[in-house]
Amino acid sequence: RNDEARVLLEEILFRTPWETRFIVLLADCYFRAGYIRQAETLIEKSFDLGKTKVVQVVLIYAKIKLANREFDEGMKLLLLAMKRNPRFPEVMVQVGDVFAKQRNWKNAEEAYKKALAQNSELALASEGLSTVYVRTGRNQEAMDAALDAVGLLHRLPKAHLNLGVTLARSGDFERALLAFQTASRFAPRWPNPHRWCASTYDKMGKPQLADKHRKKVVDLGAIQQSDRNLAKERREQTFELPSIESEEARDARIIKERPSPSDPVDKSGKTFVLVSGLPRSGTSLMMQMLHAGGMNVLTDEKRAADEDNPRGYFEWEDIKKIDKQPELLESVESEQVIKVISMLLQKMPKEHDYKVIFMMRPIDEIARSQKKMIDRLGTAGAAVEPDELKRSLAAHRKSVLEWASRTESVKLLAIDYTELVGNPESPIEKIKQFLEGMIPNPEKLVSAIDQSLYRNR
Repeated sequence: RNDEARVLLEEILFRTPWETRFIVLLADCYFRAGYIRQAETLIEKSFDLGKTKVVQVVLIYAKIKLANREFDEGMKLLLLAMKRNPRFPEVMVQVGDVFAKQRNWKNAEEAYKKALAQNSELALASEGLSTVYVRTGRNQEAMDAALDAVGLLHRLPKAHLNLGVTLARSGDFERALLAFQTASRFAPRWPNPHRWCASTYDKMGKPQLADKHRKKVVDLGAIQQSDRNLAKERREQTFELPSIESEEARDARIIKERPSPSDPVDKSGKTFVLVSGLPRSGTSLMMQMLHAGGMNVLTDEKRAADEDNPRGYFEWEDIKKIDKQPELLESVESEQVIKVISMLLQKMPKEHDYKVIFMMRPIDEIARSQKKMIDRLGTAGAAVEPDELKRSLAAHRKSVLEWASRTESVKLLAIDYTELVGNPESPIEKIKQFLEGMIPNPEKLVSAIDQSLYRNR
């Protein structure tokens, strides 16, 4: 659906013309949609092919040259792509595809085999090999390669066609027809499976079925001719492009616009106490406890106490904007306590340090509590089956805890909600040690615990 993709990619590139990855995607899309001159113009405007390290661009430009029947230049670019990144198997598959289109079966086979040597589970490489073997009459090798391909990735029409060809050659017509029909289902505008169906039905002595597929070949041929006419019209078309900086300037811009998560940052010297966990896991109780202990709890009181949390939520609504407005914490004093849902933890600005108290509660209880709250409020919950919801909650919590364990700016303390309510002495001692004297009145922490509010067990 290249025409639809083109509209989206053009909009993206006009918004962020420094993103090399979007330039590559759009150039490839132009080429696939038949806008050969436009693809060529975009690449020439954006890259120095003699220097660029983006091998994908070299490959697309090679395809453009070959499409323009500039075969010598196209082959030089293919060899350049192979030389620049010999250890990238997906590139080798594309090199093999281009060689195969030129019916250079020897070099195509070599490229596909190199790809498989680096990654034996590259289905497209096995599919490419099956084409090479079919076209060079190596029937058993073709069958093996095609079976490898569809075993790894079933939706590969060329692999199913090649499998059908090998079965038809060996006289297994029924299974060959099944393979051709599968290929046609995955590529409904492709006439080749119908050609082979017609030939196979002729050999089986079923001329009426053969004629049915021959008619289909004619119909699809008309569609293909229409596609070729459209491609001819598009070939030299060009459109407006945004102003695009050099590749070096784009690289510098991207570091500024989209810094790597591993880049060092200047630390602010602030440490915030974050209370987090899945919704309905006991985060409000922990906020109430730290408030009772005399800590400075950041809240705007916009969310009033209710039946689900009669002692209050202690939320700060603005924290939900932290991903878009990391400067929010610049005006917040160090050591303040902020309630942050688990989905936002990874969005917290890296220049600060965080002590995270993460509430752990059995997933079944969380799901029941969430459902009860939704039912009481009369709001629409997520259209997810209960078991799927539980799996999703558990997976998310596991992911967040793993992230926290490997993030230098985060120190984490997991508190079991059930133990905190039922036997608070041990969890409270852990909290006191974790916050290292930050609680003015630690003896008052326990006063916020009301066992009667532990519902949905």
